Amino acid sequence: PWLPPLHAPRGWLDDGCNALMGTCRLCREVRELRDSHILPSWMYDHARRGPDGYQPGLAYLDGKTGKAVLMTKHLTECLLCGDCEQRLGDWDAHLSQLLVQADGSFPWLTAPQGGSSTADQDKVIRFAYSVVWRGSVCTKLATDLGAYERPFAEYLLTADRPPPANTSLRVHLIPDRELQRLLEPPSARRRGGYHGHRFAGCGVVFELCVGRCI
Repeated sequence: PWLPPLHAPRGWLDDGCNALMGTCRLCREVRELRDSHILPSWMYDHARRGPDGYQPGLAYLDGKTGKAVLMTKHLTECLLCGDCEQRLGDWDAHLSQLLVQADGSFPWLTAPQGGSSTADQDKVIRFAYSVVWRGSVCTKLATDLGAYERPFAEYLLTADRPPPANTSLRVHLIPDRELQRLLEPPSARRRGGYHGHRFAGCGVVFELCVGRCI
């Protein structure tokens, strides 16, 4: 493997869940829940392909320890109903066309300003907030939005709603081909009077700051 395999964090190798009834974490309706991805499923497929060919395992960066771990299964949990899964899926699909593709191309990085691959700003922002929110409600990750969890959910549920107050998003595109293949699930660190949330995959790093003292 192109990064050294280490032991996988406990709970990440679950096979997901079968269909069950429960309260959707986003809309709070009691419905049949789906096995929801924290990072979109297409990120795993695109990250497995690179200059050395297809890799059966994926290198994850543990945001808490800074160490790389080799994973073979997707990080999922029963969180969302079908309608909410579709809502988040629309933003996921938009980013899947912008970031590093399975053939190694990077449309967002190479497209001219105003070209057909230019990012839709609203969809990019909602995608980033949705992944951070998914990481917060996922029991397999040590990240938590605290009092901002419901404002994030309400923002994701309402089309014309602005992003929650006291938040700031930065997006970094990565030209290095090896680093483009690294996946980093949502993680959080306290930085003075606010928390810095971040995740990465397929050539992009999202950094979302949350708190009154940004």
